[in-house]
Amino acid sequence: MFFKKDQIILKETPFVIAIDLIQNKNYCGFCFQNKKLFECPSCQHFFYCSRECERKDVIHKKECTAFKNYSECGSCDLLEIDLQRLFLRILVRTKMDINPIELASFNSLTDEYDNIVKDKERINQFKYLKNGIRQIMGNEFLSEFSEKDLISYFGRMLIHKTNVKSGNNLIGMALYLEASRYKHSCEPNTTISFSDSKLILKANRLITQDESPTISLCETNLSDSERKTYLKKFFYFDCHCLKCTGTQPIKVIFAEFEINCNSSLENIGKTKIVFETRPANDKKHILSWTYRESNPNTIYINKIFQERLEILKSNRKENIEEIETITFLMCVLILHELAHLLFRWKGVKVTPDKIKEAGIKLEDWLFGGKVMILTKPRSNWSSCSKHYGIRIRKIVTDIKYSRLSYPEYISKVCHFKPEEDFELYTTLVCDEIKNEPDTLALKSCDQLPETSC
Repeated sequence: MFFKKDQIILKETPFVIAIDLIQNKNYCGFCFQNKKLFECPSCQHFFYCSRECERKDVIHKKECTAFKNYSECGSCDLLEIDLQRLFLRILVRTKMDINPIELASFNSLTDEYDNIVKDKERINQFKYLKNGIRQIMGNEFLSEFSEKDLISYFGRMLIHKTNVKSGNNLIGMALYLEASRYKHSCEPNTTISFSDSKLILKANRLITQDESPTISLCETNLSDSERKTYLKKFFYFDCHCLKCTGTQPIKVIFAEFEINCNSSLENIGKTKIVFETRPANDKKHILSWTYRESNPNTIYINKIFQERLEILKSNRKENIEEIETITFLMCVLILHELAHLLFRWKGVKVTPDKIKEAGIKLEDWLFGGKVMILTKPRSNWSSCSKHYGIRIRKIVTDIKYSRLSYPEYISKVCHFKPEEDFELYTTLVCDEIKNEPDTLALKSCDQLPETSC
């Protein structure tokens, strides 16, 4: 499949829908439009924007009398639970001969039955909702379903339900059959929005023919551990998406950069790495750079790294951790500058606005944030500075950052052998660390207007 950025991939009406009762008098209970409403003349619990919507809400016709009788008993508490009403509407919908194809599609959705029956918290929730439906609809209604079917329907609802919003306002919950079939990613390539009750799925970037549209089942701004814990607890799977593994297919990167693959690979083979001395900038040291106007096949690395490695080489065994930390950082610097050269090779001297900073964009794709090297002392950076770690600059808290594990990642990458599992490169291992005193976190790269050579 191939979709351009902002292209609509899917428009879908819900299989079942349940309005949030807080919004019951603001939005139509069937189409979710914000219009002048009138109440259901029978149960007086639900509101519609037109007689047509009232007529189309065939599920409510099956629950209306029960709602009326239940409320006349003096309590409406169970009707105020959105999940209760969504579950009831799913059960009603499965017994209605409206659209056999849709019903078959619903029955083919995953239900996580085996996981749910072992999940005490979920089973207690199921029993509570089932008891509520019994109080509202009666034993005769529930007798139409086996216990296994009820748990299966409950599982499909929990795994595939979607919150329907208008702006930041929660309007209700719904189940969309086609949207439910898209795979999860913590960095989805689509965005979900709503037009009344209709779900709209739109590409948020270029999606290549080798990819499939993905959606997110969790908040994408959570930390790696928070996302994985949430997905395991509520959806019963370990996430191995690109964001969690720290990988991004090269074809996707080339597609986002709109780069010609063949010519770029040819130029990569001609690229030279040169160590060069640079004076310290007023407030920062430039670690690597390229020149916009000349040397389109040369990446420059600050000579301080070369000088430091020469010092460390005298006692390689004792200094191996720092040697490999510097080596790893230089590889990242080369990738950073390569991102700029990819544009230079197609005649674009300044990174396009949509990419902003090509090197940082590539680092974010590969490592989930800006890569920095930690050095001591803080006062000055020179060949005498000790380089003791690689930090990934992404927000964890105001005082904590992610540092690549030396024994579990950097060292293993530096000693990688062709016969080993390539996933070693693509599965980052990080520790959350506090800011440390007397530390200088270095990462400054630049595109210089002309060569000084």
